[in-house]
Amino acid sequence: MLKKLSFLLIFGFAVLQLSAQEDTKIEGRDVADYISVPGPLKIGDSEFFLYWNKKNSATWFQQKYLRSDDNYDTYEELVNISFFNKEIDIDDAVKKKVDNITKRKTDLNDNYSFIDVIESPDGNELIVDYLVTIVPKEGDGEAYAEYNIDRFRPTKNGDQNGLLIFSYSKRLYGSDFRSASKYINKQRNKLLDYVITAPMPTIKVIAK
Repeated sequence: MLKKLSFLLIFGFAVLQLSAQEDTKIEGRDVADYISVPGPLKIGDSEFFLYWNKKNSATWFQQKYLRSDDNYDTYEELVNISFFNKEIDIDDAVKKKVDNITKRKTDLNDNYSFIDVIESPDGNELIVDYLVTIVPKEGDGEAYAEYNIDRFRPTKNGDQNGLLIFSYSKRLYGSDFRSASKYINKQRNKLLDYVITAPMPTIKVIAK
């Protein structure tokens, strides 16, 4: 049984100063692995293969994984791993996520957006799940609803303390956000179970 948190937003959170330094996206998915997580990763019945990576700063490594039949422009499911190779307070990181989604909901009048925070059964993770709706500018693609589950977990890279964010995204294309919201509400517990029970990768930074 997942324990519901009474999440109190009572403290400030300094924005991480992260500048993009390296960006790699290679056709055929022959992509360098920065953090010793080559994949495939399994969530439920789906397997996800390393597709893209980015070294945002000296301490922030990001890798994305897609199913074999998906492409990045029209994917329906995606796994993103962000590893911060420095000590970051997990409560501060989760608070920043909650604040960002809450502000977005207000600023964009996203009536179907929600966000929730729970604690993992072992007490070692905080899990944020949320729904947002996206309406691109004309000509920039199709509208979609996106449901995300982010697992925040303190993780070591050797002797260095770090923070791992293991994220799953599911997109539902089309502007019928009401139906998309109903679908997510019905599937939410199953998706949470799939993601929360997926093995967390062991991180070893190999990028310089």
